Amino acid sequence: MAAPEMPVSFYDAQKDERKRPSHLRQLKSRFQLEKASGVSYGITQRNIENFLLQYAGLLRWTEKELKDAIARDIDPDAYAATPTLMNLVGRRIKFPILVGPKAYARCESEDDFLSVVVDHEYEHVCAAFGGIRVGDFTLDYTNFAGYDREFIKFIYELLGYEHELLQIAARNRKVSKTVEENTLDGYYKNFKQAREAAEKDFSCGIIFRKYLSASRVVVRKDGSKINITVK
Repeated sequence: MAAPEMPVSFYDAQKDERKRPSHLRQLKSRFQLEKASGVSYGITQRNIENFLLQYAGLLRWTEKELKDAIARDIDPDAYAATPTLMNLVGRRIKFPILVGPKAYARCESEDDFLSVVVDHEYEHVCAAFGGIRVGDFTLDYTNFAGYDREFIKFIYELLGYEHELLQIAARNRKVSKTVEENTLDGYYKNFKQAREAAEKDFSCGIIFRKYLSASRVVVRKDGSKINITVK
């Protein structure tokens, strides 16, 4: 019988790259991230392709088409990433969370790390599993064709940043000023782009209004200053 794995703290993993896979396995168990197939270290092309290639048949894509989509939609330099594609969202597939070196290098504390990986990225995993819930409506592979692709990505990101902001506001995460500012900036950037897309397209406008009605985050502009608050 194998000996139990020794606990690995965020700070241990931050200092020693060899301990990061163990730290991430333990994190998945500790926070009961049940809709994630795993939490792994390394946002590499190989890791992403190894996971998504098993769904090439479901998508009816060639291997080249799938690799092109991965290159277009997934940022290997991100803090963390969920390797999903639009055509797979809502099919009740468990996706992994891939964590990059930047998450360990740039996060100043465990709460910073948890904000990025658990609060933000796991929100994406849940959306990818069951569909992107916007108020009383769910965006998924069955209805994506009726909406602008970029608009869907903005809403997808908004939900991740909103969940981060709610945890920060509730003081569940005592994050650094850097992570808080990055979260606010990310939220507003995607909010602005989603709003602009909604103004140009009637169908997107309906979804954006549903998002505004359900959201607990309020954006107000006072002259040149942007204020983002949580209800």
